[in-house]
This record gives sequence, structure tokens and C-alpha cells, in this order.
Amino acid sequence: MHAHLRPVLLVDDEPSFRVLVATLLERAGFAVVSTASVDEALAVLHARPLLFVVSDYALGRATGLDLLRSVRAEQPSLPFVLVSAEFPPGVARLALEAGAERVVAKRDIVSELAGLAEQLAA
Repeated sequence: MHAHLRPVLLVDDEPSFRVLVATLLERAGFAVVSTASVDEALAVLHARPLLFVVSDYALGRATGLDLLRSVRAEQPSLPFVLVSAEFPPGVARLALEAGAERVVAKRDIVSELAGLAEQLAA
């Protein structure tokens, strides 16, 4: 990670999606730390300051909603975006109630991410 770039955390268990989103964020001037699980994400959160988190909902044993709740307990003001190919009923509402800044469908991430990232980093 380059020291002059703004650090963000990307959490998704799908490698191709991680590469796509990381590339978009890096082009926007962010240094991306990518992880594939909630446990890996929590280790990164404890190790370094971050500007925001982008996490998939479906992450194997735990979910992005679980990660959001952990983040809110430890770093209440850290911006968090939850993404998913398809949100189970009620999950988007729960995420917003738990403190997510945005809930974004994966199909919309390319069109929304650059502007959203700048808003979150401001």
C-alpha cells in the first residue's frame, strides 16, 4: 500500500469482484486492502486506520452485516458500504439501521463507486 494514497478496505469472497472494485478504487486514488472474510477484515481494521469499508453481504460463515455490526461497535464513525448481488429480504433495511452509509447492488457498483468513494472520504 502506498503511503500517499487513501487507505480503504474491500471485503468480498469473490476474487473477480475484488479485482474489479479494487481497480476502480485505485484509479480514484485509494490504496485498497482486500480481504475475503470477516475475520481477515477485522484483523485489517485493528491494524491500520481506514477511510471507509466496502463489503459484500455474503461472506461464507459470517456476513457483511456481521462485519458492519463489529465495525460500528469499535469504530462508530467509519463509513461502511454494503454490497450484494441480491440482498435477502429485509437485509438492506437492517444494514441502514445498523449504520451503513449505503447499500448498493453489485450490478450498480461500477456506476456508483467513484462518486460514492469521494463522498465517503470527504
